[in-house]
Amino acid sequence: MRLQRQAGSDTFKIAREDLAAMAAMATETVSRTLSDFKEEALIDKKGSTITIRDLSRLTKMKN
Repeated sequence: MRLQRQAGSDTFKIAREDLAAMAAMATETVSRTLSDFKEEALIDKKGSTITIRDLSRLTKMKN
C-alpha cells in the first residue's frame, strides 16, 4: 500500500479523483471498490480520509 507508506500511518487523505487516476480506473469504480472494502471491514472511510483496518487481507487480494 503505497499511500500508507507515504503517509507513515494507517490513515491518509486522498480525493477519489486522485485515487482513480493513480489506479487508472474510473472514479465510479473506485467509489464502488472503496464501498466494498468498507463493507468487508478492510477500511474505514469518512470523506477523503481512509483508514486501513486490515492491511494483511488487503495485500493478499488479487487485482
